[in-house]
Amino acid sequence: MNPKFIEMKKFFFLLPLLFLLTACPVGLEYAPGKVATEQVDARLIGTWESESSECEIRKVTIKKKTANEFSVQVLERGEMYALETDDLTLYQTRIDNLTILYLKPSNEEKYYLYQLEIKSDSELTIADVSLLDGGTDAVSDTESLRKQISNSKDKEEFKNIPKFVFHKAK
Repeated sequence: MNPKFIEMKKFFFLLPLLFLLTACPVGLEYAPGKVATEQVDARLIGTWESESSECEIRKVTIKKKTANEFSVQVLERGEMYALETDDLTLYQTRIDNLTILYLKPSNEEKYYLYQLEIKSDSELTIADVSLLDGGTDAVSDTESLRKQISNSKDKEEFKNIPKFVFHKAK
């Protein structure tokens, strides 16, 4: 068989995986938790910056609205930022051992999900949440979304999703 043909087959096989690992999060109709019922970590309050040009959000200010709902103002967009607004509402939930942030833009009824790991009071990491056990087609409500995340979290592709470091602005 022609070696160039084999290389092309490998390329087209790996292309969807490459897209998965570099794509922006997809807005979902369902939240991964019961909206505004779980406490959001107060350590998120403040202005945060990422030095990565690949991150959707480069600089953001987070303020407390209530214990279970924070406001988010995007101050600087990254190259991949695709939303039409810079005003979002932030909620938090836990699924197994994962802390999940879900953001709702002020101008749409969708939720955007991120994994959160707080390293210290001045450093955190976020990463997209990929649904690797059926994708968005398998999501029909909050419970099925939680199941998709739970079933995806131990897969190697999920563990290798790029993480973005944020530092609290001084």
